[in-house]
Amino acid sequence: MPLFFAGLFSVVVVATQNLPAEPSQPKVRGDVLAAVEKELQRLDKQAVREPGPDWPRPSREIAFLLLAGLAERANWIFEPSADERRDFLLDRDRSKTLLYTLAADARLVKIETWMQDKSGSYRVLAWELYRRQGEKWINSGRGETAVSD
Repeated sequence: MPLFFAGLFSVVVVATQNLPAEPSQPKVRGDVLAAVEKELQRLDKQAVREPGPDWPRPSREIAFLLLAGLAERANWIFEPSADERRDFLLDRDRSKTLLYTLAADARLVKIETWMQDKSGSYRVLAWELYRRQGEKWINSGRGETAVSD
């Protein structure tokens, strides 16, 4: 048995050593991030005006797809610090959250929540973009979608 645990421990150590650290160079250019922020603001305003009972609104789903594409360039932060857990609201009830870094001043949070209502159960997936302004992290936009199982 002790050999099994020693082998398992060495696999865990090797796996965690290969996780990317915070990038020294931005993964996404600043002008691209600024354009994404501007588009998220536009989509947020548009979602308020969209008629119909559908949720999420089409503009919120477009924002989700935009942020999910941006996330492809991000690095997952394996163990967020206590400050990061607080700043990005990573300890949400009934939600699974993951933190990603895009640049020194840009983070993405992936949020997965299970919902159930009279139409059935489904997952709500969301991405939130945060940008650092001075010493504070500001939520710059959110996109969401619902997936039925």
